[in-house]
Amino acid sequence: MAFTMNHPAVTSTIIGPRTIEQLESQLPAADLELTAEILDRIDEVVAPGTTFATDDLPFTPKALRETLVDVVDALAPSA
Repeated sequence: MAFTMNHPAVTSTIIGPRTIEQLESQLPAADLELTAEILDRIDEVVAPGTTFATDDLPFTPKALRETLVDVVDALAPSA
C-alpha cells in the first residue's frame, strides 16, 4: 500500500481487506512515506512494466502475449 501511495506513476491505491483485522493491519501503511531513493531501488529490483503473474496475461493485448510469456519464462527459476 505504501508503494502505490508514494509512487508517482501509480494513480490509485485499492486495498481488499476481508476482515476488520486485515483492514486495521493495512491502514498504518497509509502513513508510511517512501523516499525517491527507495522507490528507485524498488524499480531496480523489479523494472516498471514487468509482469510476473501469468494469470494477468489473458487481459494483455494479443500482440504482446507471446513476448510477455517469453519474459516470464526467462525469469522463472529453473526446476
